[in-house]
Amino acid sequence: MLMLIAFTTTAQAQGVFPDNGSWYRKYHSIAWGHGGEVLWDITTYNTYWINGDTLINGNTFYKLYDGNAFAVYITTDSLKVYCGEDPGNLRVLFDYGLETGDSFEFYGPDYPYGTLNQTVNMVDSVMIGGVMRKRIHFQNFECYGSGPLLIEGIGDVHFGGIELNYSYVAWYANTTTLLCFNSNGTNIYGECTTGISYSNPAPRVYPNPSAGHIGIDLSGFSLPVTVTMLTTDGRLTGTWKSTDNRFQIFSRNKGIYLLVISDGSIRSVQRVVIL
Repeated sequence: MLMLIAFTTTAQAQGVFPDNGSWYRKYHSIAWGHGGEVLWDITTYNTYWINGDTLINGNTFYKLYDGNAFAVYITTDSLKVYCGEDPGNLRVLFDYGLETGDSFEFYGPDYPYGTLNQTVNMVDSVMIGGVMRKRIHFQNFECYGSGPLLIEGIGDVHFGGIELNYSYVAWYANTTTLLCFNSNGTNIYGECTTGISYSNPAPRVYPNPSAGHIGIDLSGFSLPVTVTMLTTDGRLTGTWKSTDNRFQIFSRNKGIYLLVISDGSIRSVQRVVIL
């Protein structure tokens, strides 16, 4: 009993969100035609990272970046983590107060089959990085094969650590993997040995996020270039050919999209956000 008391008194408590950290993620999507041919096979990498904080109306907000681009503000209130592009209009990203049998709706505005309201199957704890962390297991997404797994201070480790839009789970062959999570220069979860780069993507897509008007710098490609726009669940929204180094797209449909840019020998895939 004395040994147990000694252990529990030295164990550290874990906050619901880190004040310093980066999540290195891999996204993969593949689809096949009726004849078994590959329609697309896309792999992209991105890094979400905390770029300081700011005080707004007396509340502290972390600034989450996707590479070099601002993504969302994040703040906490007790056991809940909130996020949003506008600090005055937030949604719940994580709720670490959930217990077995509770339900939580994951954000998926483009999910075509209703809401992503998932039930907690089990709650336990796990020691990671010398810290005891609450772990919340959810039921699988319908027809997908896995469900969210929240770990305090890290995020949803089944869906990239931080997932701002779960709409892509409509197609089982869309996956986002959390390769590693780092905090204060220390690897906490997963394995990343080469470090994380925040280099500008090529080609440059601007502005991103956008109000609907998107410019693409194609100077690194051989002309003509094919530009294809897909939703995150793989639906084609448009395809164009450009014979100029500057190309523009206008879309009135809000959401997160994939731009596949190819000249036949070079292919780049960029995520764009239309607000």
